[in-house]
Amino acid sequence: MRSITKVAVIGSGVMGAGIAAHLANAGLKVDLLDIVPSELTAEEQKKGLTLESKVVRDRIVVGAKQRLEKSKPPVFLAANNAKLISVGNLEDDFDRLKAVDWIIEVVIERLDIKQALFKRISEVCKPQAIISSNTSSTSINEMVKDLSLSFRQRFLGTHFFNPPTIMKLLEIIPGDDTLPEISEFIKDFSRRVLGKGVVVAKDEPCFIANRIGMAAMWGGMRAMVDLNMTVEEIDAVTGIPMGRPKSATLRTNDMAGHDLTVLLSESLQKVFTDKADQEAFTVPDLLQKMVQHDMRGDKSGQGFYKRVKNGAQKEILALDYTKMEYRPQQPVSFASLELAAQKRDIKEKMAALVFADDAAGQLAWRLTKETLLYAANNAKDIAYNLTDIDNALKWGYNWVLGPFEIWDALGVKKVAERMESEGVQIPVIVKELLASGRDSFYTETEDGLTCFDPFEVKHKLMQANPGAIILKDISRKATPIKVGKDSSLIDLGDGVACLEFHSRNDVAGEDLAEMLEYSIDEVEKNWAGLVIGHQGKNFCVGANLKTFYKQIEGQEWQAIETDIRAVHKAFLKLKYSPKPVVAAAHGMAFGGGAEILLSSPRVRALADLNIGLVEAQVGLIPGSGGVKEIVTRTMEKLPEDIAVDPLPMLKKAHEKLLMATVYKNAYAAKAMGYFRDTDGISMNKEGLIKEAKDEVLHMSKMGYVPPTPKGIKVTGSIGYGSLLMTTDFMKKAGFITEYSAHIGNKLAYIMTGGNAPNKTIVDEQYLMELELEVFLELVRETKTKERIEHMLEKGKPLVN
Repeated sequence: MRSITKVAVIGSGVMGAGIAAHLANAGLKVDLLDIVPSELTAEEQKKGLTLESKVVRDRIVVGAKQRLEKSKPPVFLAANNAKLISVGNLEDDFDRLKAVDWIIEVVIERLDIKQALFKRISEVCKPQAIISSNTSSTSINEMVKDLSLSFRQRFLGTHFFNPPTIMKLLEIIPGDDTLPEISEFIKDFSRRVLGKGVVVAKDEPCFIANRIGMAAMWGGMRAMVDLNMTVEEIDAVTGIPMGRPKSATLRTNDMAGHDLTVLLSESLQKVFTDKADQEAFTVPDLLQKMVQHDMRGDKSGQGFYKRVKNGAQKEILALDYTKMEYRPQQPVSFASLELAAQKRDIKEKMAALVFADDAAGQLAWRLTKETLLYAANNAKDIAYNLTDIDNALKWGYNWVLGPFEIWDALGVKKVAERMESEGVQIPVIVKELLASGRDSFYTETEDGLTCFDPFEVKHKLMQANPGAIILKDISRKATPIKVGKDSSLIDLGDGVACLEFHSRNDVAGEDLAEMLEYSIDEVEKNWAGLVIGHQGKNFCVGANLKTFYKQIEGQEWQAIETDIRAVHKAFLKLKYSPKPVVAAAHGMAFGGGAEILLSSPRVRALADLNIGLVEAQVGLIPGSGGVKEIVTRTMEKLPEDIAVDPLPMLKKAHEKLLMATVYKNAYAAKAMGYFRDTDGISMNKEGLIKEAKDEVLHMSKMGYVPPTPKGIKVTGSIGYGSLLMTTDFMKKAGFITEYSAHIGNKLAYIMTGGNAPNKTIVDEQYLMELELEVFLELVRETKTKERIEHMLEKGKPLVN
């Protein structure tokens, strides 16, 4: 059976190094190779080194790895992942390619250089190795046309998007001779192990995402000049209101670099023969002028925007391109933008803008029309299905909707009729769609979601990722076991149930405790085990702060206490469930969301999960067992047969709770005790529920036995005094306010066992009673109320 355990990445530039880091984060061993320098640096000359010195010959690739290790934010999910990358050069270490399973080329976009490199690779790689190119525009077939059939059968394009550790999209481009099983293997491996969103592109210039995305971006630049609109107006319209990133058009291109944009445009003009393609990839003369004036974007410190210091303040100026001068940004005001801002749904937001008559509406219609026409006219040439085109733009350019989803959102018939009224030729696939009696590219049916197939000219059921479980499909096809207000218990098959959250904004639902208790009882009687999770944006961001604030306003202290006691009971029941339970966590897990995970017998966490007990930000402490679990896990780390002072570890845990620390990935959280060694970490978001289900079945098969409650040894007054000193130091040093110190002292009281003497063994219920006691004190505090008010109004913490 084919497998990949070791990969070689050739080229250690920004993309090559980033790909190597992503592979290492997935647990793969990586050989990162690059060219040998042709000249010595001044420093190397001073040291008496020569071009034959190994340290010189590896300088380029060593520097690349060092930049990865120093990058902020960190590219490695765990610091040790960097050790999985071995460096070398393409002369001394080329033979290393004999031992790898997958070779990824990431060198300069020059066909002759790539062809020569692949010829060398073909002479040393093992016969079953897969070879791919990360090219963004060079023809896959042309690169290897002169090599053996055996090599071409194992060769394909694998186009990662920058930065590879963050961007979801991976375009796979099979060559004419690529074996189907090779393409399928890389697709599955990239989804399952690397966590990528995979689309399959045809070997056409720019493939899918860049073909549509760059044309759309450059269309925005041309429209700005044609319509005499300002830099601010273009970005105000083409960002969030049109379902695109906040960086919109011009800010995005500032980040990419205008010199690269001009070079790419010039090179593509030589490739494209169709007039429509040439027009779509023509940048305005303004961009050439900007490059001549060294306005190349972020890399030169100025582009369409320029960041300057105005005294102690920083200001971002905008370019007045009619004078080629920078000026303060001007406010943007259009009635259509104001109307769009009032709409919650992206489809309504876009319609309000695109169909408006003001200048913003005219701009939005022009750009939307250009994009929809270009995507529809080129769809069959660049992709094998329309879904891949939509996903490519969503995963590679962070669009909320892909082009064919936009057709549907605005109304295919309505858009086509308006285009025709303006004298535009309607694309063939749009005509065929409407002629088939349908008026949307996507249609929901009893069997699932269908998508129009432009090759067979009919709607076909969309095929789910074979490694994924789609909860929406299960809910549509089968009656849930139980439906609550904010969650449902559904059947995943094979004797596994799933408690699926569906509360608005991913807050902890009002029925959380009730549904959790019901689920544990139901599973104990009738099921092999339980998965807790869903496929919304975030696992759970904690309590509904707005509802909780109303309880405080109404001084509903008894109701608050009753709610907390119900959650305590449910979370203990979860922790000691007689049947296996696995929580599948993704996105964010804050406050109560983190406490669900801390109480779960087993967790399957997405690698980039953000998790933290953040209650101190709103003047509270974790009240649903969070403090208890952190203390328990801290004390569990201490060896039983050796006397070890627990206070250093308790101090660290206390500080993290007081500072409401958020861990930016699951590895960092695991290091701080949020996950146990038995908990798993995955890169595969789409497959997370299935992985959790598989874990439940494995635990059941192995004869799962729930944990036995253990006593917790507290540090009493000795520990309490030590933590008070730490809090006082933080206050005097200016790290925290007096009220934060007050919260810190309350945390110390819980974490050291309240009034219990040093080394007293207490149970979990005891610590949860202390949590409840402190929580009910803090909710009555004026400054806590102020913090909650500020968070609700401003969306950020108040330092009071």
